[in-house]
Amino acid sequence: MRKAQAKGPREGVSSVVDDSVVLQLRALWRRYEHHCMQIDSCPSVVLKQDILQQIDKQEHLKKITLSFQDCGASDAILPSLQPLLMAIREERYTHAQEFHIWSLSLKETDIVELMQLVPEQGVFLGSQACCNSNQSFPCKQRNVCLVTSLTCLLLEKRGRTVYPFRSLELLDCRLTEWSLERLGRAAGISYLTKLCLDYTRMGQEGLKGLLSGGLGTSQICSLSLCYCGLGSWSGTLLASLLTNSSVRELYINGNELQCVGAIELLRTVADNSLKMAEVQNRTTSITGETELISQMPNMSPRKKKAKNKGKKKKKREKAKSGPGAAGGPWLEKLHMFDNSIDHSGKEGPNQLTRFLELLCILVKFSSHLTELDLGENHIGEDGGKVLLEALRERKAAKLSPIKIQVSTRMSTETFSAILKSAKELKSGKKRRKTKGKTK
Repeated sequence: MRKAQAKGPREGVSSVVDDSVVLQLRALWRRYEHHCMQIDSCPSVVLKQDILQQIDKQEHLKKITLSFQDCGASDAILPSLQPLLMAIREERYTHAQEFHIWSLSLKETDIVELMQLVPEQGVFLGSQACCNSNQSFPCKQRNVCLVTSLTCLLLEKRGRTVYPFRSLELLDCRLTEWSLERLGRAAGISYLTKLCLDYTRMGQEGLKGLLSGGLGTSQICSLSLCYCGLGSWSGTLLASLLTNSSVRELYINGNELQCVGAIELLRTVADNSLKMAEVQNRTTSITGETELISQMPNMSPRKKKAKNKGKKKKKREKAKSGPGAAGGPWLEKLHMFDNSIDHSGKEGPNQLTRFLELLCILVKFSSHLTELDLGENHIGEDGGKVLLEALRERKAAKLSPIKIQVSTRMSTETFSAILKSAKELKSGKKRRKTKGKTK
């Protein structure tokens, strides 16, 4: 009988790693099911399918999605977030980088069961912070605050185990003002680079809490607040965030910023784009002068010194105007689909004209801008022509083309010319059938 061929060292290591992955995923699911049974919560079918799929692939689960499509409000057993958070912490599962939570409702008994099941060190502090605060919440809201505290404790870098989540999506989850502020504080000391709170209704105080809680000091570069009920008052708050944070992608589709809010949002971004363009023009001018000097014969030592000085100055200017510059806010992606930006506001056409002026400055001079979504904002034929001229000037300045979407409420010629001067943007964030803003 032929002896079985011995496995090489690499094959043996690979087999051990694969077995370890499978064991970790199975342990995570067993722990999750165990806690679901203990606190009388239904397990997520979506999460189970994802885990089983990764077990078949023998790969770590890097995207955790908690959704309960099969559970309704009339079910005797309602879903809960707590079993999953407890399972992740107890198993110390540190391989996931994305956390998606969709349309989650909570039971009133969750807070009682949670205090009995989770170690006192992480949970008691979170609940005490809520209950000892100056604000008073009803029982249901306090329950939401507690779960938010658990999520924040999971995201924060503090503690013995680090959970390096890069992306957090809370889609259509009810959050109180305290919860939003707590989430902002956690984001400030987390590894998050992307935060999505779509369909999370928030008023002025809720948005203030989120932005003042520590979001400005975070690493978040992509923020999505689509269909959150933001009004014209949010423009100033969002502009302040862009000025004092690393956010470079802003998605605010389906809100009510109108012209007034959009103007406040764009004012500082447009001004900074204009300043950066002026710096770039000075740099280009210095470069041209140094090249002319270098081509002149019999260059004197004084001119050589001037040439070298010009090169050094060029490097300094380039460093200041780069993507990491702290000279002011700038955006790569701005999605403002369906924000009631038209001429029907209280101030009439004048506000729309001012908005288009700021928008065109951004289009003509921002070298960072890559996407602009103005769909379902009716800027009209005149607005379309103004935008078209800005796109042509951008092209003449040899800046990279941007992806753009505009309303079709303009002549076919103008609409087609805009798409020819840019790239058509297909928005990935569409209004859900059962959700959306209330007109």
